[in-house]
Amino acid sequence: MKPDMTLYRITLTPTMTTMPNSTRTQYAFYIPRIYGEYTATDIIHSFRLLFVGEVSRVDITEIGSNYFSAFIHMEYLYDNPIAKDIIDSYERNTEYRLWVEPTRYWILAKNLNPVQHSFLNTHQLAENSRLLEERVKSLEDRLEQKDADYCALKERVKSLEDRLELKILEALFETMEERRVKKI
Repeated sequence: MKPDMTLYRITLTPTMTTMPNSTRTQYAFYIPRIYGEYTATDIIHSFRLLFVGEVSRVDITEIGSNYFSAFIHMEYLYDNPIAKDIIDSYERNTEYRLWVEPTRYWILAKNLNPVQHSFLNTHQLAENSRLLEERVKSLEDRLEQKDADYCALKERVKSLEDRLELKILEALFETMEERRVKKI
């Protein structure tokens, strides 16, 4: 017998309507530590089932062998007390504890540097990265050449200063010698 793979749909009641488009803010949360048994799909479903809102994307970063952190990018939040409490915490830059199980919660913090979604595929990103690496290498080479030119010019200026100083000393010595001879 096949396991039941039915996704259960939650019908939004009047208190679970979505935020209006005109006042919608793009919320992005940071969860610093999640136990490793959760997946991005689990996180998306949890936000929906816990009446928080619809997630557009989850970026996961592994912390250790059993834990990871997640960056949650929201499509929108529901208009209900839970979501309003989360928004209040978000706007005050404080953490919110989202209880996902009776004994487990996730700390929702404001994502201070959300990474925008890219419409480029992996190959396009790799090509852009390669082009940028070539550009950086070219600029590093130019900087190295400019550094060498600067050092050569600095040496030339020092040499000219030394020669000028020597000429001034010679002229001064000749003038002093002429004055000494005139006195005698």
